[in-house]
Amino acid sequence: MTRAPAGIRRPALAGLVLLVGAIAAAAGFWIHAQRLEAIAMPIDALWAAEFKDLAGLPVKMSTLKGQPLVVNFWATWCGPCIEEMPDFQRASQTDRGKKVKFVGIGIDYAKNMKPFADKMGISYILLESGAQGLDILKSVGNTSGSLPFTLIIDRDGKVLQTKMGKLEYADLMSAIDRF
Repeated sequence: MTRAPAGIRRPALAGLVLLVGAIAAAAGFWIHAQRLEAIAMPIDALWAAEFKDLAGLPVKMSTLKGQPLVVNFWATWCGPCIEEMPDFQRASQTDRGKKVKFVGIGIDYAKNMKPFADKMGISYILLESGAQGLDILKSVGNTSGSLPFTLIIDRDGKVLQTKMGKLEYADLMSAIDRF
């Protein structure tokens, strides 16, 4: 039977060990979440999808493969989506952002998205997915179907980073600096 160091009672020592373990686990999770490396994630459903742009023209996602992408699932009725879209627009206009193709996949319909995009001054690719987008969203790792959800994809079609929730401008720029 081990003895607690002098002055420390056994329950306090156990609590201290649990606290240190929890801190170590949280630090490990945080470090893992901050790394920007390929994530083993099947995104075949995304590459197989075909959506319509806001003019009604079909766009096969497979035609976008081979270049760095920022793919953002969003909707006109999603508050955090609306907050982050100006940052995506601003980033897409920078020299660093021009190395990456920005694609917004709206879990919505063009009749709602077009006036919204015009009002917000969005010039990057916006695609209408309707309800099909939810199935694809879930198949690429967002099982809850929460919005917004962003994928950072490299030239080889591998997911480097995902973000559920609003992506801050500084984090977006850090992600695209990789390219």
